[in-house]
Amino acid sequence: MSHLNRPADPFDAKAMLNLGPCSLLPPHIHPRATNYVVAISGTTMTYTIAENGTRTVSETLRSGQMTIFPHPSVHAMMNIGCANAQLISALKSDDTGTTDLANAFFGLPQNISGTVIGGGLSVAGIDGRVAPVRTASTWGPEECISACVKKGKMIKRDF
Repeated sequence: MSHLNRPADPFDAKAMLNLGPCSLLPPHIHPRATNYVVAISGTTMTYTIAENGTRTVSETLRSGQMTIFPHPSVHAMMNIGCANAQLISALKSDDTGTTDLANAFFGLPQNISGTVIGGGLSVAGIDGRVAPVRTASTWGPEECISACVKKGKMIKRDF
């Protein structure tokens, strides 16, 4: 099939996202893409910051709802339920790129990251405590996990 007879599709990259109970995609950017996300199942909170000085926009996505993370906004997503959440992510670029903000920030020399955080805070022991760059989700807040455990609905941590 050539570009002349294929169906029109404005999205160059697509992914199925499966977020386990209380899991999250850490704050990140796609430096070369706008990201469209549609919820298939579950309840997912989304957070977006367009640029310095703007407010954080948060939305709750349920089945059939969508959000747009404009290029190159900082954004994060968290499954706030005790069941899996499934989403479809479509990005408008064939070379989207991803930059995880914590990894980028703490990858700077400690005298820079420590100064930005505040002179009284030490980042000397942070090495090894920031999760490695990943293409999957990570565990979310302990209060969400504890609430699901109390309900008897938490699956075993396996990552």
